[in-house]
Amino acid sequence: MNQASENIHTIFLDVGGTLLRAHPSVGEIYAEVAAEHGIAVDSAEVQQNVRGTFWQKLLKRRSRGEMSPQTGSIEGAKDFWREVVRGGLGEAAEHQAFDTYFEDVFEQFSHARRYRFFDEAHDVLKGLRDSGYRLGIISNWDTRLRTVLEEFEVTDMFDPIIISGEVGHEKPFSEIFQIARKRAGARSADRLLQVGDSFYEDYEAAIAAGFEARHIDRSKGQTLMTALEDLIA
Repeated sequence: MNQASENIHTIFLDVGGTLLRAHPSVGEIYAEVAAEHGIAVDSAEVQQNVRGTFWQKLLKRRSRGEMSPQTGSIEGAKDFWREVVRGGLGEAAEHQAFDTYFEDVFEQFSHARRYRFFDEAHDVLKGLRDSGYRLGIISNWDTRLRTVLEEFEVTDMFDPIIISGEVGHEKPFSEIFQIARKRAGARSADRLLQVGDSFYEDYEAAIAAGFEARHIDRSKGQTLMTALEDLIA
């Protein structure tokens, strides 16, 4: 363990895009469930449209000084995702079965069976724990994440687990990082490390909150292992 690593109290990890990914992909899951309801869509097109709609609606809310519905009730999160899914399906969302379809697909993403850990994640987490680090989570997700983590049987690996839908704050705002610091029992934020795939929400925001931070750019082939291998004994 190097000198810098000895100063780290807790390593916080993002979840979506960092530890977990939808399997086989968001677009493929949406298309699969749509077919079960008699709705025909192209998975690649849906994937692109869902991503675009999600960020358009999220950034519009933030431009008004509002946080995302993922910081509130599950009902609010469901309303938000209904509009995202509607945008993702395009004209197919006019199908008479859309409402039933949406309830089904929303429920599908409430369970671990629709996700996979990235290949290296378990080895990295084990290596960090074996090296003596305390692990935590800071994630922008609604309350469904708690069920997903419980079904994967990994909740005991992380303490604290900070989920935006439970605490009412989200990255990139500093409040969620301060909640994490207090729950970790760290007197100084610079003894905390945030790791994630969003340069803005996980890296820049964490630095602004006084944390150490590391960014994983999976589009460039980076992984949890390449980002954290120097911390693993």
